[in-house]
Amino acid sequence: MARWDHKTAIAASFREQHPDFVPFGEFVEECTEIVRPFEEPEKEWPVYGVNNQSGVFFSHWQRGEQFNSSYKRIKKDWFFHNPTRVNVGSIGRVPEVESEALTSPEYQVWRLKDNEWFPEFVEILIKMPFFNELVQVHRVGAVKQRLYAQNMMDIPVPPCTRSQQEKIVARWQSLNAEADLAQYEAETIENNALRWFLKESGIVIADLNSRPRTFAMSFNDLGRWGVAFNRQKWSLSTLLTSSLFPIRPLSEVAEVNPGLSLSSLSNDAEVTFVPMEAVSDYSGEIVTPSVKTYGEVSQGYTKFQNEDILWAKITPCMQNGKSAVASSLINGVGFGSTEFHVVRIKATFELLPEYVWLILRLPEVRKAATRYFIGSAGQQRVPADFLEELPIPILPKEIQVKLLSKIASARETAARKRQIAKELRETAKDEINATLLGISSTSTKEE
Repeated sequence: MARWDHKTAIAASFREQHPDFVPFGEFVEECTEIVRPFEEPEKEWPVYGVNNQSGVFFSHWQRGEQFNSSYKRIKKDWFFHNPTRVNVGSIGRVPEVESEALTSPEYQVWRLKDNEWFPEFVEILIKMPFFNELVQVHRVGAVKQRLYAQNMMDIPVPPCTRSQQEKIVARWQSLNAEADLAQYEAETIENNALRWFLKESGIVIADLNSRPRTFAMSFNDLGRWGVAFNRQKWSLSTLLTSSLFPIRPLSEVAEVNPGLSLSSLSNDAEVTFVPMEAVSDYSGEIVTPSVKTYGEVSQGYTKFQNEDILWAKITPCMQNGKSAVASSLINGVGFGSTEFHVVRIKATFELLPEYVWLILRLPEVRKAATRYFIGSAGQQRVPADFLEELPIPILPKEIQVKLLSKIASARETAARKRQIAKELRETAKDEINATLLGISSTSTKEE
């Protein structure tokens, strides 16, 4: 052992347990094809990114004049990863892309050396728990650790034959196809319930259409400064209308970011703490709150109480649907991320917070909110006035209860379907992970 530390010990122990595994570099190689898009300033270039949810994805088109450095070329069935976030899954296989597709020069790009391994198999391999554990121990750096392509080449992997790869890919695809079906059924149930809700409440959502790239407007008609904002044809005041019930701006029926007096709480009193990650973007519920003392969180956090609505204002949390109705808070009080807007229904209106939450979580409302973003790219936020001016249909309480009951039933059914999908994906990962760890040179020779 060249040196002694925890990561080196883990890597040495893994190699001892799996002596037949070989370096990943026997099958893959780094790609360093550099492109200088700034040399063609008028050209539009397709730029791709990578994250831990969808893997490799199309990010945006960018004119050559907007680049200030060289980028890396990517091609179909190549792979790349974010060196600082590969440990949390920011790695993936390149899909069908344009011939001049690019990615950040910071990303590590690599490809298969020959036809001995299938890209479909490698895409599965890099998702396995054992591979991620080895990624952790092969990262380098003192503070912000990175996994460079050459570090990845050192990771030991099973010497799979083509026949073994085919069986693994087939099993993985079979289980994930079942999971995809369950996920599709869950989404269909929720979408049908939402359509029923809109029909019963008479709510009509405006078409979020844009004007042509080239358009003319009177200065007096400008809603706000900026071409992107004024290119939209719809108005916030008519985003939601109802043929059955009156409409009011949210500010008339609720307070946005209201104050909260907590003078009666002592510093050692326990309160509920809700960071952004504690709110599920699938269910729209607070799923993993923690407990802190009032003294720990009295400064620098958003305050709220039972039946307040938390609504994420920052990208991408807002688009993903991170919003929830606060309930069962310790001492009736909660603190959380400053990236939440808080909506509190006024006592004079018989509006249920779950009903308002449902309106605020409509996909079209979240899409409309992106028009009002302020701030720099990557740190854009929806200002409070978007919520304040958002039109809300005012339904009688008994109708709200009826609609919410059916929506809740549909969501419970969808949640069961999602749980089935989750368990199938976990089964696929656990099963394939165990299969790969059991592969040896003996098993490959026997085929």
